[in-house]
Amino acid sequence: MLFPASQHTIIKTKDQLSYHFYLSGDGGICYNIFDENNLLIGNERVGRDLILDFSVSLNSRDHMLLTCITTNGLMDYYLYKDKKWIKKTISRLDIKSNRFGNLLLIASNKYTHILFNKSNLVNTRVTTIEHIYWNDESINKSTITSYLSLDLHSPFQVSIDDAHNLHLLYKAFHMENNQLFYKFYNADSNRWSSCELVSNLTEDNCHPHIHIDTMGHLHMVWSTIEGNDFTIKHRRKSEVSKRRNSWSEIKTISEKKNNCVSPIIIQIGDKMVTLCKQGSVISEIVSDDYGLSWSSPSKEKGYVIQNPLLMKYITNEDKVNYNISKLYGEIDQQVRIIGINLDKENKELDEDAIHSGDHIEERLGERITDIEVLATPMEIPQDSKAESNLKVEMDDNLYKLIEEVQHYIDKIADEVEKFEKSRQLSEAKSHESFDIIDSKATFDEFMDKISNLITRIQSLEDEQLHLHCELEDYQKKLFLIEEKLIGVKKNTLELEETLIDVYGDHYGIVNKFKNIFK
Repeated sequence: MLFPASQHTIIKTKDQLSYHFYLSGDGGICYNIFDENNLLIGNERVGRDLILDFSVSLNSRDHMLLTCITTNGLMDYYLYKDKKWIKKTISRLDIKSNRFGNLLLIASNKYTHILFNKSNLVNTRVTTIEHIYWNDESINKSTITSYLSLDLHSPFQVSIDDAHNLHLLYKAFHMENNQLFYKFYNADSNRWSSCELVSNLTEDNCHPHIHIDTMGHLHMVWSTIEGNDFTIKHRRKSEVSKRRNSWSEIKTISEKKNNCVSPIIIQIGDKMVTLCKQGSVISEIVSDDYGLSWSSPSKEKGYVIQNPLLMKYITNEDKVNYNISKLYGEIDQQVRIIGINLDKENKELDEDAIHSGDHIEERLGERITDIEVLATPMEIPQDSKAESNLKVEMDDNLYKLIEEVQHYIDKIADEVEKFEKSRQLSEAKSHESFDIIDSKATFDEFMDKISNLITRIQSLEDEQLHLHCELEDYQKKLFLIEEKLIGVKKNTLELEETLIDVYGDHYGIVNKFKNIFK
């Protein structure tokens, strides 16, 4: 069985200790501790709560961070400092009406990010990706996107570039197939871009992975179903920080009938390695030119592993020699990693490479109820609160309509629950009553009402999905307008400079032209 990476995470600290976090059989968060010689030296547990999902990260001060969702609906946040876990409750989630999962915690520069999926229990196919993030001054929440998903356990993937921008890859059901979509979070403006379709519409796609190499190139690998076999696809974007750079063509990098799935990319020096799995065999596909070309996997290069784990890997060590976000391996009394040796002694961490900041873990507000922000780390002026609102400017009436539709769906779901309780009560009374015909009639009436309500719910959810698509169009148009405005301003400045160069000190003529463009 291949476990999801979110359930197994290895953190390596600068004191050369490794921590393996996992969810135990009784629903608790546990971690094994391995010394610099890769020997198991201890086992600990974080708290006593039962957990639905969790995620671990490491900040620039080499402090371990952890967030989790408990079975009581609390989103808790932990900071490991001075050999103890400091706990804060940052959110209370409505787990009676919604399903939450794929929790992801990221500490980058002065910001801490939490991303997760949310879907309503009435229709779990409609999924959103939620985003909570904070620094020393503010805490914010936004919905990144909404989409249809046939797989409740399909996690989104995130990679971070050198400018601390987030790059999001997720799978959604679109045009009768599973497709892959990409979004970009600008750390300077705190805004998400519009979504881009990055897969082939004629193919069914799964198991996406995203990776940014040490040269700043973005790579995507995933599995595609072709006939009765899986093939591995790759797509690349050079120097992803330059937003105008275009995507490469989609390439098949695996051999025919290779039938491998769940590809990941690791970087060892200048070499890029794609690891993928077929049964108990892990194969590798190699690139020596940062993903421009790939060698075919060799059967002799396969690694046989009995209990493969797909694990998230986090460290603050120098990433010149190794750039890794996920690994294949197995763990018992030692950690055995496929395709790379991480046990050898590493260089001491360069203190100049450690970013300042990241104090927010100690200053986080006490509680955020139902995902909505009720408290912030410090009092924020009203103008700052307005600036921190990440909702793209759009038609206010359209946005209110979407909120009303969602509210109405939740209201109908409550009515369905009430009718179901009434039906159960009616059935209980029917056993005590001789009037069986009347009881059956009452039951049929309730069933008809429930059926009608479910039909109405489906209609409203289809309408809601349509409105979300319209919102995406509004976002795209807004970004286009902003880009055009920047271009016009740039042309104006260039024209002013040209006029000054031509006419020299004849300010009268230049000023007249300036007044035209004011």
